[in-house]
Amino acid sequence: MLLLLIIWLGLSLISWSIGVGILFHLEGELLGQSGDREILAIWLGLSVISISLLGVCLVVPLSPGVGSIVAIALIILTRPHRIILQKIATFRTSFSWKWASFLGLLGIIVSAFISQKVTAYDTGFYHFPAIKWLSEYGLVSGVSLLHYPLGYPSSWLALSAVFNAGILTDRAATVMGGFALLLALSQTAICGQRIIVKKQQISDWFFVISAFLCLPILTWFQLPISPSPDVAVVILSTIVTWTILILSELQPQRKKHPFDPDLIPVILAAAAVTSKLSALPLFLIAALFFAFNGSWQWKRVLSGAIIGILLLCPMFLFATIATGCPLFPSSLFCFNNLSWSLGTETVREIRQILQNCARWTCPPDAPPNSLGWDWLGHWLQQEKRAVFLIGFSFVSLLALKNRPKIAGQNYLIGLGIMGTIFVMYGSPYVRIGVAYFFIIPALLLATYCHERSPKQAAAIWAIGGTANLWLDLSFTLIFLSALAVIFHIIVWRYARTLKASFLLGIFCLFVGLVPLRMYLTTDKYQFYWLFPAKIQAINSSPLLKKHSHNFTYIMPDPNYLWERSPGVFTAEDRCWNIELPCTPQLTYPHIRLRNPELGLAGGFARIREP
Repeated sequence: MLLLLIIWLGLSLISWSIGVGILFHLEGELLGQSGDREILAIWLGLSVISISLLGVCLVVPLSPGVGSIVAIALIILTRPHRIILQKIATFRTSFSWKWASFLGLLGIIVSAFISQKVTAYDTGFYHFPAIKWLSEYGLVSGVSLLHYPLGYPSSWLALSAVFNAGILTDRAATVMGGFALLLALSQTAICGQRIIVKKQQISDWFFVISAFLCLPILTWFQLPISPSPDVAVVILSTIVTWTILILSELQPQRKKHPFDPDLIPVILAAAAVTSKLSALPLFLIAALFFAFNGSWQWKRVLSGAIIGILLLCPMFLFATIATGCPLFPSSLFCFNNLSWSLGTETVREIRQILQNCARWTCPPDAPPNSLGWDWLGHWLQQEKRAVFLIGFSFVSLLALKNRPKIAGQNYLIGLGIMGTIFVMYGSPYVRIGVAYFFIIPALLLATYCHERSPKQAAAIWAIGGTANLWLDLSFTLIFLSALAVIFHIIVWRYARTLKASFLLGIFCLFVGLVPLRMYLTTDKYQFYWLFPAKIQAINSSPLLKKHSHNFTYIMPDPNYLWERSPGVFTAEDRCWNIELPCTPQLTYPHIRLRNPELGLAGGFARIREP
């Protein structure tokens, strides 16, 4: 816990320094208000650091030393020195012990929560193995032939890999997830404070409601207690949409040129899509916003396109070197002639497995002869919160049609619709889709709350339902429903005179009551005061040594069954922190080392079947 706080403090200062330089060059110093700009600067710094590391790992393994060199190089390039001196002078005059104490306490709470043992399934399946590969070898060609998820390009995992060294070896899995959560909660508190003192803008309400809709889902799946890229995508989606709202309000007040604040959403969205390809709609909307927010200028659009492509190049190169397919896990543009390529057909099979996993169950268990949209009935029962948010989005969309337009509204609505369609076709998990499902409801509820309309009572049901819809019929669910009815009546009746602090308190109650009780009463929760918990297999299985042509790899015993849920047994298929190379199953059955003299660092290649 203590070590996490030290790392987060250092990472904040480095990222903020780089972000301040970017804001200065993009003339974004007037964007948002004090506090918002500092967190936005941190996110900008993190974005360019993570994308840079994704490019660097193509050449060298990622280590703290490599990360430091990248950070220093970015600080030199952005040249933030003059503006930092001005910021320090301003900070001295506006320093508040009250806020410093609050943020310190918030950091302690988050670090205590994050320091738990990692149990997220995907962390053992591919997140941490990918981090081990990047920190020990960097990217090796054809690594996806060993285990296909290792081919997913992720700048978020590259950033996490930098910390997997020294005393943090096998303990770095929660560094970035916890840091992202801390930044999101800090900005929620800043926006909430402005709402309480009646200095808010509609963007403040939008961010607060977005956080209350998204963060409970992330914490329920324990994603911040993992290196999951979903955390980065969801929180960056909130930051990007919030930034679009603010920039849209400022649009008439400023001139447009190739390097202006409208590039900020593009940079942040690029960090999201290079973290996980599910953020592709976010990047497309950010690019459209840059192109069409104001008058069309072809030079400006061309320069923005060049910057966007440059930001995405590390992702394309990573996927090509790892899988032979630049848009993996999509099979588009696969280079089948490369010796390490998975091949179009194999990628299509992987894509089908991922779809069945999201639509039915995982491991994939689609009923025989199921066709088309047969999965929808099963999905409606399993993904209650996704159904709830999509339904609320549809109702919100109808309500927004009859209201005066908000600056930037069309971009947010377009993102909500496009993102929902994209997720529903690809992988309709709520933990993936929440990056888009929240946008339209949050926009409508923000207008109600900003206007102090009686309809702001709907936010109680939206936030309470999203946070607790996973509950089965029980006393807890009945109690929360009764509370929602009571608070709804109070808010509806006294909407004009009700203090904003009361409404925010209701939101906090519905978001935190049940999860807090669960974490404090479970015997699985443990405090780790100095270091975060070391990652290790939850269900240790016997390890088998297998041979493939000219190398040996490790595999968890597929005959060892563990109880995944009551009455459901499955084979262990996660490598966690097992020595490399490890895989639960070879993606391609016949592979070899490409360059035996270099060992694993030389990469893998297919053996052509006779």
